[in-house]
Formats: sequence, structure tokens, C-alpha cells
Amino acid sequence: MTDNSQYTGWAHAGQMDPNLTQEHSNGNSTEQSAQSMQTAASNSTYFQHAVHTQDPQGAQVQQGAQVQQGAQSSKKDEADSGNYSFAKCMESFTTTVKLPPNNLQLDEAYFLNLLAGSISLTRAEKKKIIDSMSKLSQAQVDELIRIFEDERSKFIELSSKHGKQLEKLEKEHLADWKDIEMSYKEKDALDKDAMNADEIRKQLGSL
Repeated sequence: MTDNSQYTGWAHAGQMDPNLTQEHSNGNSTEQSAQSMQTAASNSTYFQHAVHTQDPQGAQVQQGAQVQQGAQSSKKDEADSGNYSFAKCMESFTTTVKLPPNNLQLDEAYFLNLLAGSISLTRAEKKKIIDSMSKLSQAQVDELIRIFEDERSKFIELSSKHGKQLEKLEKEHLADWKDIEMSYKEKDALDKDAMNADEIRKQLGSL
């Protein structure tokens, strides 16, 4: 599983819209997950920090060599960026994940594309959002979409300098999404087996 502690750690200071902080059954946990993206989506400095921490050559820079190391890091960023643009791989994204029944006004495929493509949430947080969809308000979901869109926009801006690193992170998170898909497939299979077993018991009981 991808280690996202560096994202959720520095982003907890973000606050959701005050109008969205009312109590919802299972809604608060989802809002807390979304809070880990709020500051990130509004401040590109955090994104710069998040991406640079992926670069072992840029870690633990000694204070006396910051200028020289910074220049070398800049050249390396330019060399490594390539032509990759963040979220490019999401253009052809499809998924077997389905949202639970809800009364929300949203494009499900678009929402899942944004959720799966986020590199600021852990696999567990993404799954928690999916499982909570039937209990979230329209305003909460609209806010999540806004945050996801803002996150994607900010990372697209960083693609010119950190394309290779962002591509690597995206691949890791898409691998996590495959695990989410598998978990729902396994649950569906278990539920189907349980229904079949119940049907067999009913048939035997009627003999």
C-alpha cells in the first residue's frame, strides 16, 4: 500500500466549509478524510513539499549547501519531468467500483475518476468515502468534488517540473485502487454465496 503519511500529516490543518461540518451518520469520518486534502488543494507550496519528499537526493539537505544543492535539484527536476502531465492516465480510466445507492446529483463515473486519481488520500480513506456515499449530503459531495478538482489542477501545474515523480505516484495509487476493486469483488462473491445458501436452505425446508 502507498505510504501517504506525508500528505495527511501536513494537511490536517485544513478546514472544510463551516456549513458542511454538521453531524452526519458516518459523514464525519469522510469529512476528516477530505480535510487532509483541503490545505493541499489551496496551497501549491504544500504540493512542492510533498513531491520533493519523494526525491531521496533532495532529502536532508545540509544548510550550508542549500544553494548549490537547490540548483542541482532544479536541473534534475527538469531532466526528469519529461512530457508527462498529471492525470493523463485518468483519461482512459474505467473501474468496476459502483457507488452505493444514494439520492445525490452527480456524475458517478466522473466522481470515481477524481477519487481514484487522488494521490492525497490513502486506500482506506478512499474506500471509506465510497462506503459513506449514501449518508453524505449533496453539499458535502459537492465540496469533495471541488477539493478533488483543485488537487488535480494544482498537480497538473507541477507536472512541468515533477512529471516523472507524479507519474510514479499515480501508478502507485492506481495499484491501490485495483486492491479496492478486488475487495468489492470479493465481497460481492461472498454475498452471492450467502444468498445462494439461503435459497438452498429454503428449498430444503419446503420439502
